[in-house]
Amino acid sequence: SGCTGEVAGQALARLSREFGFPVFSYGGGRGLVAEDDAAGVLPWAYAQVALPACDLLIVAGAQLNMWFGFGRAPRFPDDLKVVQIDTTGEGIARNRAVELGIVADPGIALGQLADALAISGARYSGGWLDEALAPRREAVGRIASGETIHALDLARAIERHRPRDGMFAGDGADVLNWSYGAISIARPASYMDHHPLGSMGTGLPLAIGAAAAELDRAAREGSDAVPVTLLTGDGAFG
Repeated sequence: SGCTGEVAGQALARLSREFGFPVFSYGGGRGLVAEDDAAGVLPWAYAQVALPACDLLIVAGAQLNMWFGFGRAPRFPDDLKVVQIDTTGEGIARNRAVELGIVADPGIALGQLADALAISGARYSGGWLDEALAPRREAVGRIASGETIHALDLARAIERHRPRDGMFAGDGADVLNWSYGAISIARPASYMDHHPLGSMGTGLPLAIGAAAAELDRAAREGSDAVPVTLLTGDGAFG
Protein backbone atom coordinates (compact mmCIF):
# COMPACT_ATOMS: atom_id res chain seq x y z
CA SER A 1 0.00 0.00 0.00
CA GLY A 2 3.03 2.29 0.21
CA CYS A 3 3.50 2.10 -3.55
CA THR A 4 0.34 3.61 -5.02
CA GLY A 5 -0.63 6.64 -7.07
CA GLU A 6 0.25 8.09 -10.44
CA VAL A 7 3.93 8.76 -9.68
CA ALA A 8 4.60 5.17 -8.60
CA GLY A 9 2.60 3.80 -11.54
CA GLN A 10 4.58 5.81 -14.07
CA ALA A 11 7.91 4.80 -12.51
CA LEU A 12 7.00 1.11 -12.45
CA ALA A 13 5.81 1.28 -16.05
CA ARG A 14 9.16 2.78 -17.11
CA LEU A 15 11.13 0.13 -15.22
CA SER A 16 9.05 -2.58 -16.85
CA ARG A 17 8.75 -1.32 -20.43
CA GLU A 18 12.00 0.57 -20.93
CA PHE A 19 14.41 -1.54 -18.90
CA GLY A 20 12.88 -5.02 -18.73
CA PHE A 21 12.29 -5.18 -14.96
CA PRO A 22 9.66 -7.75 -13.98
CA VAL A 23 7.00 -6.26 -11.69
CA PHE A 24 5.28 -8.51 -9.16
CA SER A 25 2.23 -6.64 -7.88
CA TYR A 26 0.46 -7.15 -4.58
CA GLY A 27 -2.69 -5.89 -2.83
CA GLY A 28 -3.54 -2.26 -3.51
CA GLY A 29 -0.58 -1.99 -5.86
CA ARG A 30 -2.13 -4.33 -8.43
CA GLY A 31 -2.90 -2.52 -11.69
CA LEU A 32 -0.34 0.27 -11.23
CA VAL A 33 1.14 -1.40 -14.31
CA ALA A 34 -1.34 -3.42 -16.34
CA GLU A 35 -0.74 -7.10 -15.54
CA ASP A 36 0.52 -8.98 -18.58
CA ASP A 37 2.27 -12.35 -18.34
CA ALA A 38 4.20 -11.76 -21.57
CA ALA A 39 5.54 -8.42 -20.25
CA GLY A 40 6.54 -9.87 -16.86
CA VAL A 41 3.93 -7.93 -14.88
CA LEU A 42 2.30 -10.53 -12.65
CA PRO A 43 0.57 -10.96 -9.29
CA TRP A 44 3.03 -11.68 -6.49
CA ALA A 45 1.23 -14.85 -5.39
CA TYR A 46 1.64 -16.34 -8.87
CA ALA A 47 5.16 -15.15 -9.67
CA GLN A 48 6.93 -15.51 -6.32
CA VAL A 49 8.36 -18.91 -7.31
CA ALA A 50 10.77 -17.03 -9.59
CA LEU A 51 12.61 -15.38 -6.68
CA PRO A 52 15.41 -17.97 -6.41
CA ALA A 53 16.41 -17.17 -10.01
CA CYS A 54 16.77 -13.40 -9.62
CA ASP A 55 19.89 -11.47 -8.64
CA LEU A 56 18.26 -8.53 -6.89
CA LEU A 57 14.81 -7.86 -5.47
CA ILE A 58 13.50 -4.33 -4.89
CA VAL A 59 10.69 -4.26 -2.32
CA ALA A 60 8.83 -0.96 -2.76
CA GLY A 61 6.18 0.17 -0.30
CA ALA A 62 5.54 -3.31 1.15
CA GLN A 63 6.32 -4.84 4.52
CA LEU A 64 8.01 -8.25 4.56
CA ASN A 65 5.19 -9.74 6.61
CA MET A 66 3.43 -13.10 6.69
CA TRP A 67 2.20 -12.81 3.08
CA PHE A 68 5.82 -12.54 1.95
CA GLY A 69 7.04 -15.38 4.16
CA PHE A 70 8.68 -12.72 6.36
CA GLY A 71 11.31 -12.38 3.64
CA ARG A 72 12.93 -15.64 4.64
CA ALA A 73 13.80 -19.01 3.13
CA PRO A 74 12.53 -20.98 1.37
CA ARG A 75 10.49 -18.27 -0.37
CA PHE A 76 13.34 -15.74 -0.21
CA PRO A 77 16.73 -17.43 -0.67
CA ASP A 78 19.20 -16.55 2.08
CA ASP A 79 21.68 -15.17 -0.45
CA LEU A 80 19.15 -13.00 -2.32
CA LYS A 81 20.14 -9.33 -2.37
CA VAL A 82 17.21 -7.17 -1.26
CA VAL A 83 16.70 -3.41 -1.54
CA GLN A 84 13.77 -2.09 0.48
CA ILE A 85 12.12 1.30 -0.09
CA ASP A 86 9.50 2.62 2.31
CA THR A 87 8.18 5.93 3.58
CA THR A 88 9.27 5.13 7.13
CA GLY A 89 12.21 3.18 8.50
CA GLU A 90 10.16 1.05 10.89
CA GLY A 91 9.59 -1.86 8.51
CA ILE A 92 12.95 -1.82 6.75
CA ALA A 93 15.01 -4.92 7.58
CA ARG A 94 12.37 -5.85 10.14
CA ASN A 95 12.33 -9.58 9.42
CA ARG A 96 15.46 -10.04 7.34
CA ALA A 97 18.62 -8.12 6.62
CA VAL A 98 18.64 -6.03 3.43
CA GLU A 99 21.52 -4.88 1.27
CA LEU A 100 20.14 -1.36 1.15
CA GLY A 101 17.31 0.36 3.00
CA ILE A 102 15.90 3.60 1.58
CA VAL A 103 13.49 5.85 3.48
CA ALA A 104 11.67 7.73 0.72
CA ASP A 105 8.45 7.96 -1.23
CA PRO A 106 8.62 4.70 -3.24
CA GLY A 107 7.24 6.29 -6.40
CA ILE A 108 9.78 9.11 -6.38
CA ALA A 109 12.65 6.73 -5.57
CA LEU A 110 11.69 4.34 -8.37
CA GLY A 111 11.43 7.28 -10.77
CA GLN A 112 14.95 8.37 -9.83
CA LEU A 113 16.14 4.80 -10.43
CA ALA A 114 14.58 4.87 -13.91
CA ASP A 115 16.30 8.21 -14.65
CA ALA A 116 19.67 6.77 -13.58
CA LEU A 117 19.16 3.67 -15.74
CA ALA A 118 18.27 5.86 -18.73
CA ILE A 119 21.57 7.69 -18.36
CA SER A 120 23.52 4.43 -18.08
CA GLY A 121 21.77 2.86 -21.05
CA ALA A 122 21.14 -0.34 -19.07
CA ARG A 123 18.66 -2.92 -20.29
CA TYR A 124 17.80 -6.29 -18.77
CA SER A 125 16.67 -9.60 -20.22
CA GLY A 126 13.51 -11.37 -19.09
CA GLY A 127 14.74 -14.77 -20.23
CA TRP A 128 15.55 -15.84 -16.69
CA LEU A 129 11.95 -15.09 -15.65
CA ASP A 130 10.47 -17.17 -18.47
CA GLU A 131 12.68 -20.09 -17.48
CA ALA A 132 11.89 -19.75 -13.78
CA LEU A 133 8.13 -19.55 -14.34
CA ALA A 134 7.91 -22.28 -16.99
CA PRO A 135 7.02 -25.10 -14.53
CA ARG A 136 4.29 -22.97 -12.91
CA ARG A 137 2.83 -21.88 -16.23
CA GLU A 138 2.74 -25.51 -17.36
CA ALA A 139 1.15 -26.72 -14.12
CA VAL A 140 -1.53 -24.02 -14.15
CA GLY A 141 -2.20 -24.65 -17.83
CA ARG A 142 -2.89 -28.35 -17.16
CA ILE A 143 -5.58 -27.64 -14.58
CA ALA A 144 -9.05 -28.02 -16.05
CA SER A 145 -12.42 -28.99 -14.68
CA GLY A 146 -13.41 -32.61 -14.44
CA GLU A 147 -16.62 -33.76 -12.81
CA THR A 148 -16.58 -30.67 -10.61
CA ILE A 149 -15.66 -27.06 -11.41
CA HIS A 150 -12.16 -26.15 -10.30
CA ALA A 151 -11.72 -22.72 -8.70
CA LEU A 152 -9.26 -21.81 -11.46
CA ASP A 153 -11.91 -22.56 -14.10
CA LEU A 154 -14.30 -20.29 -12.24
CA ALA A 155 -11.74 -17.47 -12.24
CA ARG A 156 -10.97 -18.01 -15.92
CA ALA A 157 -14.67 -17.79 -16.82
CA ILE A 158 -15.09 -14.59 -14.82
CA GLU A 159 -11.99 -13.09 -16.44
CA ARG A 160 -13.39 -13.83 -19.91
CA HIS A 161 -16.63 -11.98 -19.22
CA ARG A 162 -15.94 -9.19 -16.73
CA PRO A 163 -15.38 -5.65 -18.09
CA ARG A 164 -11.64 -4.91 -18.39
CA ASP A 165 -12.06 -1.37 -17.06
CA GLY A 166 -14.17 -2.51 -14.12
CA MET A 167 -13.27 -2.97 -10.47
CA PHE A 168 -12.64 -6.34 -8.87
CA ALA A 169 -13.08 -7.54 -5.28
CA GLY A 170 -11.88 -10.97 -4.17
CA ASP A 171 -12.71 -13.00 -1.07
CA GLY A 172 -12.45 -16.51 0.31
CA ALA A 173 -9.51 -18.84 0.70
CA ASP A 174 -8.80 -21.24 -2.19
CA VAL A 175 -11.19 -19.40 -4.52
CA LEU A 176 -9.21 -16.20 -4.00
CA ASN A 177 -5.83 -17.95 -4.11
CA TRP A 178 -6.55 -19.63 -7.43
CA SER A 179 -7.80 -16.35 -8.91
CA TYR A 180 -4.19 -15.13 -9.04
CA GLY A 181 -3.65 -17.63 -11.84
CA ALA A 182 -6.36 -16.11 -14.04
CA ILE A 183 -7.45 -12.61 -13.03
CA SER A 184 -5.37 -9.77 -14.53
CA ILE A 185 -5.78 -6.23 -13.23
CA ALA A 186 -5.42 -3.59 -15.92
CA ARG A 187 -5.71 -0.24 -14.14
CA PRO A 188 -4.79 1.33 -10.79
CA ALA A 189 -7.09 1.47 -7.77
CA SER A 190 -9.39 -1.21 -9.18
CA TYR A 191 -8.55 -4.25 -7.05
CA MET A 192 -9.35 -5.21 -3.45
CA ASP A 193 -9.21 -8.38 -1.40
CA HIS A 194 -8.94 -9.24 2.30
CA HIS A 195 -5.19 -8.80 2.49
CA PRO A 196 -3.16 -7.85 4.43
CA LEU A 197 -5.18 -8.99 7.46
CA GLY A 198 -6.76 -11.98 5.73
CA SER A 199 -10.20 -11.69 7.32
CA MET A 200 -12.63 -13.68 5.16
CA GLY A 201 -16.03 -12.09 4.65
CA THR A 202 -14.86 -8.60 3.69
CA GLY A 203 -15.47 -9.05 -0.04
CA LEU A 204 -19.18 -8.18 -0.14
CA PRO A 205 -18.88 -4.92 1.85
CA LEU A 206 -15.78 -3.98 -0.16
CA ALA A 207 -17.70 -4.50 -3.40
CA ILE A 208 -20.70 -2.52 -2.13
CA GLY A 209 -18.38 0.30 -1.05
CA ALA A 210 -16.61 0.29 -4.41
CA ALA A 211 -19.93 0.46 -6.26
CA ALA A 212 -21.11 3.37 -4.09
CA ALA A 213 -17.82 5.22 -4.63
CA GLU A 214 -18.07 4.67 -8.37
CA LEU A 215 -21.60 6.13 -8.43
CA ASP A 216 -20.34 9.20 -6.56
CA ARG A 217 -17.38 9.62 -8.92
CA ALA A 218 -19.56 9.21 -11.99
CA ALA A 219 -22.02 11.81 -10.70
CA ARG A 220 -19.22 14.30 -10.04
CA GLU A 221 -17.55 13.79 -13.42
CA GLY A 222 -20.70 13.30 -15.50
CA SER A 223 -19.54 9.88 -16.70
CA ASP A 224 -20.65 6.28 -16.39
CA ALA A 225 -19.81 4.26 -13.29
CA VAL A 226 -17.65 1.23 -14.01
CA PRO A 227 -19.02 -2.19 -12.97
CA VAL A 228 -17.74 -3.99 -9.89
CA THR A 229 -17.15 -7.77 -9.95
CA LEU A 230 -17.07 -9.76 -6.70
CA LEU A 231 -15.50 -13.22 -6.63
CA THR A 232 -16.17 -14.98 -3.35
CA GLY A 233 -16.30 -18.53 -2.05
CA ASP A 234 -15.21 -20.96 0.67
CA GLY A 235 -18.03 -19.75 2.93
CA ALA A 236 -16.82 -16.14 2.90
CA PHE A 237 -20.17 -14.80 1.73
CA GLY A 238 -21.86 -16.29 4.78
